[in-house]
Amino acid sequence: MRIFALLQCAHFVILRHSPWLWLAVVWAIPFALYRARTVWTVVHERVHQRELRTTPAKIFYDVSTAFVTQLWKRHHLRHHAYTNTHRDPDTRMFFGRDLNDVRRAPARLVVRAARFVLTLAQYPFFFALFLVRSLATHDARRVMLYLAAFAAYPAVLSLLLPPEMARINTVTNFSVGALYVLFTFAPTHSASKANFEISGDRMVDQLTAANDVWPRSRLWTLLCGGINLHVEHHLFPSVPYGRLLLVAPVVEEFARERGLPYHAYSPLGIWRAHLRLLWRS
Repeated sequence: MRIFALLQCAHFVILRHSPWLWLAVVWAIPFALYRARTVWTVVHERVHQRELRTTPAKIFYDVSTAFVTQLWKRHHLRHHAYTNTHRDPDTRMFFGRDLNDVRRAPARLVVRAARFVLTLAQYPFFFALFLVRSLATHDARRVMLYLAAFAAYPAVLSLLLPPEMARINTVTNFSVGALYVLFTFAPTHSASKANFEISGDRMVDQLTAANDVWPRSRLWTLLCGGINLHVEHHLFPSVPYGRLLLVAPVVEEFARERGLPYHAYSPLGIWRAHLRLLWRS
């Protein structure tokens, strides 16, 4: 969080004093990727671990991310408690689909096509829809506090940055952030119907419902903040992502020896499987 705070401050300085618009854009896009990955990783791990002691870096982090950790916590813990069931908030799109419907017989072609298009149309707004659904888990007072925090962000930007730089910052952060979360996270529980074969045995069901992506790749794990080790994360949610690399081979061997499901894909392979599932259900 200290590194994040320093780079976030440097980011504002560069945008404020950049003599060329192109330079601001060239800087803002990779910084938005760094910010998305860092925010996702820190938020995800803090949701599952005990509260860190209060430090200036932690306060800066929470303020600069509009307290998203506290906002998302209830939503995400509910997902872990009811993974790939009708009580899982992450299986429900806002319009047209509950992914648990894959258990039913395939719908007619026209219905499947409409669901497919409507689902993909919602994906660019993946991050925003998650935030809205997370708000629904809180009482009215907390909702107002979170909305005030979100409103404060553009207000502070307007004071720190020239208007065009504030727009570059906002657009790059939200667009790159949404693409990052979508690409690394969206198919981690929905690559095949096998992900929804829930038995009632909690540990087996976590193996069944989750998918890994290149679980032996240190580089991909670093880029994804560990979300690619999704099987291991659901089995051991409080373990930091850096340690999950050590756990993954053990979990895979354990599953293979006992004939338990273990789903692992390449980054493109999991998206092909995910899109095939959406089209066929």
